[in-house]
Amino acid sequence: MVSFDTSSMYTNVPLDETIEIILNNLFIRKLCTRTKNGYPINCVNSIIRRQIDLVYNPPVPKPSTLNTDTVVVPVRYFGLPSQVYAKRITSAVSKQYPQKRIRIVYDVKDRIGSGFTSKDKISKLIKSGVVYEA
Repeated sequence: MVSFDTSSMYTNVPLDETIEIILNNLFIRKLCTRTKNGYPINCVNSIIRRQIDLVYNPPVPKPSTLNTDTVVVPVRYFGLPSQVYAKRITSAVSKQYPQKRIRIVYDVKDRIGSGFTSKDKISKLIKSGVVYEA
């Protein structure tokens, strides 16, 4: 002979847990209305409704997404050999770490500004011995 609990047949939460949830929420409602703490009853009911909904309808877990980090690699630029080296780096890293993205930044030692200066040369006699009067 098999007996069924008809009240827990229609819920996914066992009956003893359901009674405990209801009693906890009734206690919260009675506490909020008895102490006159200033909370509107609609606000209290909304919070209780939200908590009951979380118990009966738990949120669906979101699938984790793959993190694709971008790694910046500075490479000295010497022309074609630098480009070949950069391609080898990106292919090796993409085989070992498919989640990583490589960004190659070409760098040169000599810049345009290192070839000339924007200031005029001043002779040593003019620099030294300057006296300011008050």
